[in-house]
Amino acid sequence: MKKVIKIGMLSILSASMIFSEFASLGVLAVESVDTSQDQSSEVEIENEDNENNKESTIMDENITLPVSQDMTENKEQEIPATNEVKDSENDKETTSESIQENVVEESVDKENQKNDEKESTEETVTTLKGEEIPISQIPEEYRDKLYQPKEGEDINNPFSTNDFYPAQSYMATSSSFNWPNNPRWSLKVRNFFNEHKVRVQRVAKAYNLYPSVMLAQAVLESGWGTSSLSYKYNNYFGIKSSGGSGSSVDMVTWEWIEDSTHPDGGYAVTIVGGFRSYQSSEESFRDYAQFLAGNTRRYRGGFRDIAKTPYEAIENIHSGMHYGVGGYATDPNYAKKISSVIRTYGLEQLDDEPSLSYRTHVEKKGDQSWVREGQMSGTSGQRLRLESLQIKLDNQVGSSIEYQTHVEKNGWMNWTSDGKRAGTVNQGKRLEAVKIRLNGLVSENYDVYYRVHAENFGWLDWSKNGEPAGTEGYGYRLEAVEIQLVPKGEDYGLKTSHSFKKAPTFVNYQTHVEHDGWQEWFRNGETAGTVSQAKRLEGLKINLSNKEYSGNITYRTHVQSHGWIDWVSNGQLSGTSGESKRIEAIQVDLNGEVSKHYDVYYRVHSQSYGWLGWTKNGQPAGTEGLAKRIESVEIKLVKKNNNDMTTSSSKAFIK
Repeated sequence: MKKVIKIGMLSILSASMIFSEFASLGVLAVESVDTSQDQSSEVEIENEDNENNKESTIMDENITLPVSQDMTENKEQEIPATNEVKDSENDKETTSESIQENVVEESVDKENQKNDEKESTEETVTTLKGEEIPISQIPEEYRDKLYQPKEGEDINNPFSTNDFYPAQSYMATSSSFNWPNNPRWSLKVRNFFNEHKVRVQRVAKAYNLYPSVMLAQAVLESGWGTSSLSYKYNNYFGIKSSGGSGSSVDMVTWEWIEDSTHPDGGYAVTIVGGFRSYQSSEESFRDYAQFLAGNTRRYRGGFRDIAKTPYEAIENIHSGMHYGVGGYATDPNYAKKISSVIRTYGLEQLDDEPSLSYRTHVEKKGDQSWVREGQMSGTSGQRLRLESLQIKLDNQVGSSIEYQTHVEKNGWMNWTSDGKRAGTVNQGKRLEAVKIRLNGLVSENYDVYYRVHAENFGWLDWSKNGEPAGTEGYGYRLEAVEIQLVPKGEDYGLKTSHSFKKAPTFVNYQTHVEHDGWQEWFRNGETAGTVSQAKRLEGLKINLSNKEYSGNITYRTHVQSHGWIDWVSNGQLSGTSGESKRIEAIQVDLNGEVSKHYDVYYRVHSQSYGWLGWTKNGQPAGTEGLAKRIESVEIKLVKKNNNDMTTSSSKAFIK
């Protein structure tokens, strides 16, 4: 019995395509048919084939076998032969197809096996939710930082909100609220607010930020100051190190990885990151503010002149949306959590605190930009004088700020207020001291503190509420100023002991020298006149400056041919001018209140004798009856009972 192979074609493909696409396309259907039927049926089949196909075509498109004429003439003899040829060809083709099927199936099986092995051996990382994510899916910048927590290892979870909010009944309300000492809050919460409330207000004001946002971020980032990063390294804002200067520390932290294919839009994994380390919490808060201020393209939308509310500010800080760039923190719910902390604990009230701004007019530079509380206005290390000052309160109805300046040659000028200019412009006159005070409602709850950078002294200590800051009587310029508001009862640890340097009362003197005329003024022990030039003094003027007490300085001279002439005072001429008469001796004295607190000492350089001894308070110095000229003089004003200054044992007056 024979088998006839019945072949039905689904599509005509090249041999090469059949091999490669076989398993997936199923190009050939092969079925086995029983030939138990009589031969006539076979003949019938063959007759149909020969009648319909003068040329039989095998399934391969590149191979065509022509049928000979003899086949049609001897059908009965050739049919078996023809069927045998078909059987032989079909057997070959079936065998080839079977081999190809086996090869393809084997290849697919091996590929599946490889994928299974790859999936089973590829390293994964566990997400916060416990999912296993292949490391190959993690962005490259995080792969070398991944950290697999050990079993039972507790890592602070910044994406959880459970630790940050009290029960609803414990929340701040406008009707019952004793911020920050709400008795319903835990001691941890109250301690954190009390420790940082003053600091956050001071720093936020200085950089025009919302105190509520800054404090809420410190809460969330540090876990109320309980995270290792905060209590060990004073980093309250999770600011990472960037390879620059400053200390840093490696810490394990959660990082949010954005993934659009993930149901949650991403996932959190643990990484080891480098974080900044600080010497104090004050340094951390200031660095946070400077970090935002130094990245204005990214965080500009978080400043008060852009964001109208703290909630808008944190949205902008988180997303960088003001300029369309990436923002602060990877947690997608970060802004919502910060906003919730602000609302829950009533931190908005920190934003209602009064604030001020100010600017100065600087020599050669003109008006400077307005700055906020605690910031410097002016220059440092450039030896440039301040010439005027302007100060204004922000958003404080029923309040004002007043200020007064001490100006070169003008002394203390009139008080001015609320942004008006105090001082001068285009007159080349230096500011030497300032006074600032508050008026109205703001003065009931706040003190105003201020300090200045003065020539030769540097930064002086802080003054407050109308006290003078700077110098008087020295002729020293102010170069910079800082101002800030401080709540009553607080002092911010600001030193106030040495904020104003008033020069002691000076004695000033001027001499008229033979051939040279009037010299410049000298003071407090400096030499006026000449030495070793054989030039006589002909006239003398003396006065007091920076007088702390009432009273005068008086003096007279013994003049060639005239003898002792009358006493004069306060800068009047004693001696002669244009007469070529030598002065031979002097007397100097004090009267009035000043004489109770000071002594006046003096000595002269006399012809032939040189420097004579020191004398004081009206005693004569020089010579009389010897025709010896005075060539120079030194005068000092000395506090009473000052043991550093005594009269000389050598004679001060020779007669």
